[in-house]
Amino acid sequence: MKSLLFATACIDLDPGRYQNWLDYYAGWGVDLLLVNDGPLRTRLNLGRARLLCFSERLGRPQHFQFPGWTRSFFTALYWCEQKKYTQIAHVESDCYIFQRGKEKFLDLFHSPGYYAGWCPSQHIPESGLQILNDPQAICYYMQNYNRERWHRVGQVEVDVEKLGPTYILQGDRHEGHPERYLPHYDYMAQLSVEDLKGIMGAGGQDGRD
Repeated sequence: MKSLLFATACIDLDPGRYQNWLDYYAGWGVDLLLVNDGPLRTRLNLGRARLLCFSERLGRPQHFQFPGWTRSFFTALYWCEQKKYTQIAHVESDCYIFQRGKEKFLDLFHSPGYYAGWCPSQHIPESGLQILNDPQAICYYMQNYNRERWHRVGQVEVDVEKLGPTYILQGDRHEGHPERYLPHYDYMAQLSVEDLKGIMGAGGQDGRD
């Protein structure tokens, strides 16, 4: 079985964020992939990770229109299909699975099914934490996130909820609200590198071995 964890990216805007993601998940026993929205002018220490780029940046013209992200997400799944990956996870570059959630995440990562995190503060699925080991979920994304639909207006959380994942791990979106972090959480999403360091310094556990 081939396993891959991927994230979408816009590296030139914040190289440190993506380098931290690469360093954090290195050694988890899975392949890593970043798909960058546009050309890349910044150098990263990729290690064994793969990087895919495009000749132009699509960006985010509207709040609920994000063709750059959609293209990168679609491209990652297409690339996985071409490379014969059978175990695929999307963990966004600002989503961190802590040590206490690592084993459970990896067990599910190597199991069939469609899984996602849950965001209790906003009562929506956590689109930045998905395990895509289900052919129906892959088929849906390949059909609805293709070239003809990159510029559609939509909300990925709606798509995740429509697909009916099994919700996994306890966590939330940080979004600059440190009070949302609870000591028993397995992960936090939309977490800056600085806030991650704050959690680690307060006695939290990271995802390293």
